Amino acid sequence: MGLWLMIGKCVLAAKVVSVEYNPLWYYIACSTCNKVVQPYEEDPENGDLDDESPPLFHCSACDEVFFRVEAKYILVLRVTNESDEELRFLLFDHVARPFLRRSADALAEEVTLKPASEVPSTLSNLVGKLMLLKILTSNDNLKTRRVTYKVEIVVDDEKFVDKFVRNDSSKADNNQVSNHSSLDIWMPQNHQL
Repeated sequence: MGLWLMIGKCVLAAKVVSVEYNPLWYYIACSTCNKVVQPYEEDPENGDLDDESPPLFHCSACDEVFFRVEAKYILVLRVTNESDEELRFLLFDHVARPFLRRSADALAEEVTLKPASEVPSTLSNLVGKLMLLKILTSNDNLKTRRVTYKVEIVVDDEKFVDKFVRNDSSKADNNQVSNHSSLDIWMPQNHQL
């Protein structure tokens, strides 16, 4: 899978082998700037502690203290194709949310009372699924195989994926080089990656 990649964007079909969740598949973000927030340490000597009030978080980017924060996806999928080589793909919230059709907040609430290591069924159901991934490759991706690829778009529509895979394998059968980095790949009408 990684042998033919060039710097730029490419689309490939891959099967999800696992979903990484170490430490978590989401992060708590500032509702203003979407940066990671830290729990705010209240000062008990100033009377800041109130058992009734929601927990507070500090955003170092905004330099503000908030109680309204939200979970955002930072999802890492291990995927493979017919070569059986495993690679890591990173989906940020702006990619994962439309693909999964659920917010990270909703999924995090689903497992609030369960062990921290438990992954919501929405994520565990991705294992074994074949999908198309539009990824961005950089110099780092070409230097080592341990680097994670950033995903820009995910398509899991079975008919679309099947047509892409059949078209790609027919190019290989005809001894055509399949260079996905050009993005001049087959697309069904009215659908863009």
